[in-house]
Amino acid sequence: MDKSKEIDMEAVGLEWEKMINNQPVDENVVSSIILKSWHRSALAGVNPYTVDENLYIKAEDLVQYYDSTKKVIDDEFRSILHKIADEFDLSFLLYDNKCKIVSVLAVSKNYKTIGYSGSEDIVGTNSICLALQYDTPMQVFGKEHYCKIHHNYNCSAAPIHDLDNNIIGAINIGGIISHKHTLETLGLAQSIAKIIEDKIQINQMVAQLTISNQTLNNIIEYDSSGIIYFVGNEIISYNKSLLNMFEIMSTDNLIIVHESIHNILNQLKEHLHHDEIENIEIVLNINNEKKSFITSIKQFSIDENKAACRLYKFDSTNKYMRLNINNRAVYTFDDIIGECENMVRLKELAKKTARTSSSILICGESGTGKELFAHSIHNESFRKNKPFVAINCGAIPSELIESELFGYEPGAFTGASNKIKFGKLEIASGGTFFFDEIDSMPLKVQIKLLRALSSNRITRIGGIKEIPIDIRIIAATKKDLLEEIELGQFREDLYFRINIINLTIPPLRDRKDDIPILAESFINYNEKHSNIPDVKVDPEFYEALKYYFWRGNVRELRNVIEKAVLLNDKETLTINNLPREIVSAYKYKSLKSKLSANIIETRDDKNLLKTGEEIIIEFVLNEENWNLTNTAKRLGISRPTLYRKIEESPKLSKRKKMLQ
Repeated sequence: MDKSKEIDMEAVGLEWEKMINNQPVDENVVSSIILKSWHRSALAGVNPYTVDENLYIKAEDLVQYYDSTKKVIDDEFRSILHKIADEFDLSFLLYDNKCKIVSVLAVSKNYKTIGYSGSEDIVGTNSICLALQYDTPMQVFGKEHYCKIHHNYNCSAAPIHDLDNNIIGAINIGGIISHKHTLETLGLAQSIAKIIEDKIQINQMVAQLTISNQTLNNIIEYDSSGIIYFVGNEIISYNKSLLNMFEIMSTDNLIIVHESIHNILNQLKEHLHHDEIENIEIVLNINNEKKSFITSIKQFSIDENKAACRLYKFDSTNKYMRLNINNRAVYTFDDIIGECENMVRLKELAKKTARTSSSILICGESGTGKELFAHSIHNESFRKNKPFVAINCGAIPSELIESELFGYEPGAFTGASNKIKFGKLEIASGGTFFFDEIDSMPLKVQIKLLRALSSNRITRIGGIKEIPIDIRIIAATKKDLLEEIELGQFREDLYFRINIINLTIPPLRDRKDDIPILAESFINYNEKHSNIPDVKVDPEFYEALKYYFWRGNVRELRNVIEKAVLLNDKETLTINNLPREIVSAYKYKSLKSKLSANIIETRDDKNLLKTGEEIIIEFVLNEENWNLTNTAKRLGISRPTLYRKIEESPKLSKRKKMLQ
């Protein structure tokens, strides 16, 4: 189902009311798939206003649904889902092909109840039944649900298949509309469905095939993890992923390959004799470089008369970070609007520096678009397919920022989790790290960050192992860091480490020619996303914007345009739609320009005051449509005085007679 276009929930809600009242529904507003499902739900007799309480699993009964998928969902993966669920108020639920719940993979604490059934003829239109019916990932937003009780939820579901491509169930991700999540849950549902599908299919393959060398090779080669299989001390099989992780060249000379594998595994001496180890972190020396792996060891026996079999599984630590959905840059240089000379030069410089790995410091006032440039630089670089991790140093409490950056070992301090917390620097390895408001970083963290950037290694809080990292640093500040250094608020050595390339974004008031272009783009955006007809704009509207100081820069301009468009009740935007301070600045500077031009033309200095007075009176009269009472009030003089001054001016008295 294509959800690429923005859905107008208010419009969908109105069509839902029509459908409930047996009135014709506009198919331009409601998709045919949703509309057909509404009709089927109605024919099935589903009550659109209430749902039987017996169809919900209460919070105290959820525990029995948590352990039903341990064969295909390991604890580490489930832990990642729990973090995502808690952060974005989501639920991750597994249903069978009859739309009945099988397992609760993860659920936010804010969910008091979970739906037992996703069947269309029981609860009406939803993503689960549609994904299973059409055998394709589906999203159902808010009021597209048939039952009103579900109108506060967005749901995404993806089908799961067995080895014979039969549908065996679906994963459903649900989110509360009013909460903060903005992620693309449809793609996430597809990814999780694929992971579960792969594991189920591997389990089916193992169950169906006879355990032989060739069969085992086929199975482990299918896995992206590095796997090696021993019987006794003899290597029976391994996959290409293992050779890639251990940086061992594949060759027909198995003696060389086996010797290389043994040399690396000898570093695991303290773990070699354990019967079973699950998902522990180890650091191995690979070609004189330390690399971190998540390792599992399993020992089992096929035949009592034969030596024990041992299976080693290795995963790059980064694999457990890939579901961090925020680690991507979304903007490119095409999103940066600006045609003035200084912005064109700045974008050209930024594109040029993007192709290097040098650290970049972006300077500029608040609202100028520093983060936009950071995203664009990453997407222009050779690291664009790697993580982009951003952190606002001013938004995180000083006592937490160190653990956010460097992570910590289990139980490293009071209140710490009993599981490893990967630091954001570690998550960003291979990609770009963006420090916004770096001037707000505590001094003690600056010291540790400088060492990490200098050595390309970090150590988690409570840990002793050094973890190699490879990141490109982009930092941003709205302050003068040299002044901060003088004040003792910022380290000079860190400043020179991050300020290899400096990009200074000009404030909006220094790029006045770009203001109409930006304003027009914001108007078009609001038309598109707020379902507003084409907005006409008085040229004076754009002109007035140029005279304002724009303390908040592009961000302030965007807010002013959004308010003007949304609150406009006429066909055309005029200066009357702008805030008073912008209109006042425009009128003041327009009047000032007019006065300046006339004063230059006036040769007799004795007439300067009189000329200025005449210009001001004419300006206010025109604004008040020659209403003498209102004009006198604005000028702070009596009506007779105003009348006398008009009569004394040949120009004004002539204009007055023409208007009578």
